[in-house]
Amino acid sequence: AAQAATIAAAAAAAAATTSPRRLRAALRHAADGADDDRDEEEVAPPPPPPEPLLPTLQLSPELHVVVTAAMVENVLGPPRHGGPPEALERVSGPGAAAGLVWTAVGGAVQYVECARVGGGVPGRHGRLTLTGQLGEVLEESAHLAMAWIRAHARQLRLAQPSLAAVPVVATGGNSGGGGGAEADAAVEAAAEAAGEAAAAALSAAEFDASGRFGYGADSGSVGAASSPTFATSLLDSGVDGGGGRASTRRGAAGSILSTPSRSTGPLNWDVHIHLPAGAVPKDGPSAGVTLAVALVSLLSGRPARADTAMTGEVTLRGLVLPVGGLKDKLLAARQAGMARVLVPKRNVRDIDADLPKHARGDLEVLPASHLQDVLREAFDPPYLLVPDSRL
Repeated sequence: AAQAATIAAAAAAAAATTSPRRLRAALRHAADGADDDRDEEEVAPPPPPPEPLLPTLQLSPELHVVVTAAMVENVLGPPRHGGPPEALERVSGPGAAAGLVWTAVGGAVQYVECARVGGGVPGRHGRLTLTGQLGEVLEESAHLAMAWIRAHARQLRLAQPSLAAVPVVATGGNSGGGGGAEADAAVEAAAEAAGEAAAAALSAAEFDASGRFGYGADSGSVGAASSPTFATSLLDSGVDGGGGRASTRRGAAGSILSTPSRSTGPLNWDVHIHLPAGAVPKDGPSAGVTLAVALVSLLSGRPARADTAMTGEVTLRGLVLPVGGLKDKLLAARQAGMARVLVPKRNVRDIDADLPKHARGDLEVLPASHLQDVLREAFDPPYLLVPDSRL
């Protein structure tokens, strides 16, 4: 309304003139002035500057501020990870290991869990089940690790002793000949020795409730006394019957019966492998050594070290190949409270260039070029492979 009144007044003032040009100029000037007044009314004043979130402290030079762990937690909030206690809980028994992975937001600790879900069938390798939203490359790494373990089962002390025939001796009947009583006693003694040897061989193949393979004090080497051939040779050996000649009381006096073994070993077990955080897709070859350590830990019944994390690609021959993202992985291991990290030997130069020693802190970096090196450092006491005997 004000704008219309202004334009009407200007039109009345210009009506006294006879020039149309002056009339148009007066109307244009009135309209422009009304727009300027309206713009000035609608433009709001600028807002005042925001107040600081934290008040500015004026500290004197003589005042010293001591930063404590409680103060840091109050300012930054509680820690986002459990640190060493979490690692001790996650790697607390056989079948678990801590690995290092790289993500789009940096490194992270990825735990691997293995469990025995079935005793398996004698004469058949156990089934392998993988869960945790794993990619094809990661699944192949798990199968590679299991294939290497099966190929080196004897060196790993995981091969079941050969019990194809367990000798059983039945004695009785007449001896027929001089010194028969002494010969029968000798045969019975040999049969008892053979039975004890067979029992020792069977006990070596048994598994206790914790899943440990019962090899005994000789670190998995079943002695000659537990061999069915040795037990049979005790009965086949000559026994002095008193008449100057060696005689073996067989037939009615003793007969050998072969009993096939139906027990299963660790390689016959059905194994389930799971990588926690199932909602997050996972893929890549860098978890190969972690999978191998977790499987060896489960099959041998020995827990891996909870203060050791690892990363590296594994091949069918057991070689440990270099991987990427070592800087972020080592920082994640240090943040999680790990004391030791197993890395491929060919990545050591990259670590020295990207992450100096002062940035690693107390984190110990252990290079590995083969799975034997990984197993030696991942267990306490070290897991040593039995060398091949070449005669």
